[in-house]
Amino acid sequence: MAREGVRGVAFLDNAPFHRSRGFQEAAEGWRDRGLAVAYLPRYSPHLNPVEGVWRRAKGFLMPRRHYASVGELRGAVTEAMDKLRRRLEEEVLQSLCVGT
Repeated sequence: MAREGVRGVAFLDNAPFHRSRGFQEAAEGWRDRGLAVAYLPRYSPHLNPVEGVWRRAKGFLMPRRHYASVGELRGAVTEAMDKLRRRLEEEVLQSLCVGT
């Protein structure tokens, strides 16, 4: 996707808010500054790496319950992301130590 004046491309899924009028208007401004927007094919979570992150966070790292506030949910997501980061760091460390 080589275009004159484009310095970067943001690939998005087809969530309704990514197709909204407000989002499209914002994307026009981004294009003017060198950021193009492209969409992944529908029903292709395997092409969107963050889907795997959310699947692990929601499926294994966050308690399944009702959160009373956005702040409480944000705290649970932050804690889940920290746990995921630590697990990934441990996995990388273990993989580096295997050959030594």
